[in-house]
Amino acid sequence: MQLLFIGLLGFSMVGCHGCKDPVMPDPCEGVEEVTADFTMMENGYPYTLPPGSPLDTLFKPFDTDTVRLTRVVFTAKEEDAEYTWNIGAETLHTRVVERSGFPKGETIPITLIVKKAPNKLCFPNDDGVDTLVRYLHILPESPPRAFGYFQGHLEGSPQDTFTVSFLRKEGNPGIFHNKVYNLQNDGCETIFDAVKGFRQLAFYVHTIGCDHPYGVARISADDPDEITIAYWLGYGEKKGQHFVFKGRRK
Repeated sequence: MQLLFIGLLGFSMVGCHGCKDPVMPDPCEGVEEVTADFTMMENGYPYTLPPGSPLDTLFKPFDTDTVRLTRVVFTAKEEDAEYTWNIGAETLHTRVVERSGFPKGETIPITLIVKKAPNKLCFPNDDGVDTLVRYLHILPESPPRAFGYFQGHLEGSPQDTFTVSFLRKEGNPGIFHNKVYNLQNDGCETIFDAVKGFRQLAFYVHTIGCDHPYGVARISADDPDEITIAYWLGYGEKKGQHFVFKGRRK
């Protein structure tokens, strides 16, 4: 018995040589206090899209305090909680709220109150109630920021610069169309359908004009004169190919 005990002791000492105490997971890692933080995003699709239009996938909403479209989606970041939204004269109680018809050129306070059982282990002082007020600025009626003339180049060809434009032009008297010009540096101009948001423009040419381009133009969040246009061609020898134009406003 004594030999067995000594043998086990020796095995235990050898087996634990260099051992470290196990690291216990932090129960508060990734846990946050109850928050009323929320996003405000333009909804680009209040309208009927033409058959086959990819605009619903091209327009990518992002959190913003400034909108051009007057249909906006508000989403609380906290899940499984009680919500009280105060938007104008309305009081609403769902996590996601969509509203439209905001007056152009106005600034509207958006208030969210969130109530949820807090994690007292990690945040003993959290009472489970948080309130946040954000201000939504609706731009006055004006052309989208992506409209205008932009000098730049296609990715991979920085030495070949040219000018691309998105404009609203009059065709027949009193009839105006959205037109894109010179997207492939070929002098081609064609009419396009669009969803025109604050800093992005989703466009789609539903004819074969200019090889049927479709894509999205985005103005930089840091520089209102910097544009990136990512697009595909739906017709011609380059059908299905993807292009990226980077330019600056002229």
